[in-house]
Amino acid sequence: MSSSQSNGALSPYVRMLVGFGNVPEWHNLLSALFIWMITTGFITIPPALARIAEDNNQSTQSDGQTSADNNQTSGLQFVLSQPLYAIGITIFTIGLMGMIILSRYRHPNQKPLNENYFWLYQKYYQRVAEAGIYGLVSLLVSIFVLGKKTMDAATIAAICVICVITTLYTGLAGWSYIKTRQVRKAHETEKPQAEV
Repeated sequence: MSSSQSNGALSPYVRMLVGFGNVPEWHNLLSALFIWMITTGFITIPPALARIAEDNNQSTQSDGQTSADNNQTSGLQFVLSQPLYAIGITIFTIGLMGMIILSRYRHPNQKPLNENYFWLYQKYYQRVAEAGIYGLVSLLVSIFVLGKKTMDAATIAAICVICVITTLYTGLAGWSYIKTRQVRKAHETEKPQAEV
């Protein structure tokens, strides 16, 4: 293979695979760490919200009549009293922001990772969608299996947020998969012409 072929004549699919293979190990380790943090957030936040709402309901029932001011501050007090909720939100935010920043990283002599559809599918979108499914299952288990048979506003909001994020990243995973297939198909059709 000549130098011109090695530099400029590679197909976009081959360049994408070469770029995926040349991602440094520290980058892949950070990606795995951030995905783990997102999964942890998805799994810990919904049960914490369900527990906060349950404690809020028990407190209101035990107090009998509660003033309007107490109703407004009780939700914040319960959130602040639950360290698991705060830890989950912090870990989830760091993980999601870390993955967004990581996907914008440009390696020397390569396109940024957000243009490498194979990396986006394998290391980012698919993993976040899976984490969202884990979070939804965790929330439904905490509601129906662990004895809490009703859903309040906080639980419904958590379900909606998880469903929106999961749907978004599932769509992005499908898009990156389709783009990878298109680039591969273009590579396979160009190869016979190059051989002729």
